[in-house]
Amino acid sequence: MKKIYFILAIILIALIHPVYGFGGAITPPKIAVKVNASDLPKKVTVDLRIYNTNNYPVKITLKPQGDINNSENVNVVFSKNNFSLNAGAKSSVNLTFNIKKAGSYNGSIIVKFEKIGTNSKGGSYLKTSIAFPVSVEIKTVGKARNSIPGFFTIYCLIAIVLALLLKRKL
Repeated sequence: MKKIYFILAIILIALIHPVYGFGGAITPPKIAVKVNASDLPKKVTVDLRIYNTNNYPVKITLKPQGDINNSENVNVVFSKNNFSLNAGAKSSVNLTFNIKKAGSYNGSIIVKFEKIGTNSKGGSYLKTSIAFPVSVEIKTVGKARNSIPGFFTIYCLIAIVLALLLKRKL
């Protein structure tokens, strides 16, 4: 009876297919930027490190979402996008945030890992991909300089009117 259980266990082990994991790593998981409102417009660059923890190459795609994808107030530019990363490799991507107007902006950078090639080790032949969100928070602090438009122009007009009035009296 023990021999039958032993033979059945060996047959079951032989029939089991291996399971392969899929993943990656990103540092930092959250980006927080503070900018003085008097320095606007301003460009701030942050380094995002991406690691391929798989045993095969992957394609990396970055996509901004939320307030940081608004070209009027703030937007983000990637130093590289849609690139491949070999097994066990790491890469750095510079994210440049162009902050144009004072305010508080929230969003995320979606980092998508997509397997390159076909599955030669058995298992599913479906397209394998995973996406990681990197939270982004941008805040401006302080007051913007010269916040009254035409302030200098108003002073110049008053000076001209006063000069003309004084000239008439003389």
